[in-house]
Amino acid sequence: MKKICSTILALMLAFSSISALAQGNSLNIMGNTVMVDGVKQPSSLNLFISYSDGSMKFSNTSLSAQKNLIESEGDFVIDISGTNVLKTGADYAIKVIGSLTIQGDGVIDCTSEKAAIYVEGDVTISGGTVIAKATGENFYGIYATGTITVEEG
Repeated sequence: MKKICSTILALMLAFSSISALAQGNSLNIMGNTVMVDGVKQPSSLNLFISYSDGSMKFSNTSLSAQKNLIESEGDFVIDISGTNVLKTGADYAIKVIGSLTIQGDGVIDCTSEKAAIYVEGDVTISGGTVIAKATGENFYGIYATGTITVEEG
């Protein structure tokens, strides 16, 4: 019975979008593997990640969603290595209410209909390559209500 329940749960997760909610915890995404506080999580092509005051590591990752892909309330750090692609059909690939820092030695390529990276606060890019594309008319690759600072990258 236990094996049947775990199989049904695995199938349900495989065919539904997954929401990873973390509050100040560690979230690492490496390829198709999602780890929350060191525990492997099921993954899906329609992944939504909600965060509060934390950090995220991307390594050779490709994610897509129909709405905001990553949302954070509070200051947020994204550490990148390898080539990472975030695409959404509408709204924002990354939305942060607080400050955003992007660091590392990789590439993050964000595409969204509105602003690819939307920040209600300051943006600091302190390493790597950031590609931000808005596909809609009169929108921005990176939109910030505060300052945008590029230190390296």
